[in-house]
Amino acid sequence: MGNLRVLAIDDSFVIRQIIEHIVAHTDGFDLVGSAPDLETGRPLIQRCAPDVVTVDLAMPGESGLEFLDAIKALDHPAVVVVSASTYRGSDAVVEAIAHGADACFDKGRLLPDSRLFMRTLGTVVARRAHRLEIGSAKGRFA
Repeated sequence: MGNLRVLAIDDSFVIRQIIEHIVAHTDGFDLVGSAPDLETGRPLIQRCAPDVVTVDLAMPGESGLEFLDAIKALDHPAVVVVSASTYRGSDAVVEAIAHGADACFDKGRLLPDSRLFMRTLGTVVARRAHRLEIGSAKGRFA
């Protein structure tokens, strides 16, 4: 299996650069694209075929929650919400997960907890692959 493919969608240039830096310095991962908003990011999902997308909740235009709702019914990559409002124990975490996020990560912890961030990305991709594998096995035996 090749490197895990990451697409970062965030209106903050600095956050996109931090994610790019972390991914570039982590073996087994490649940044395949980044976008400043969901309008720009949505076509990149089709074109770049990422394994995982990071997305902020507070975005210009369509919000991260609206994005999660829109892709929930589609065959889509794993999604990790990276937001300042998704700190441990926040209502935003519960809401993001309810809308279909695979995990959440506190934007303010990206640099100090970069290894945990990358483990989170890898874990959600592995979980999604496992669920798809189980789902296809059920389809064969149903």
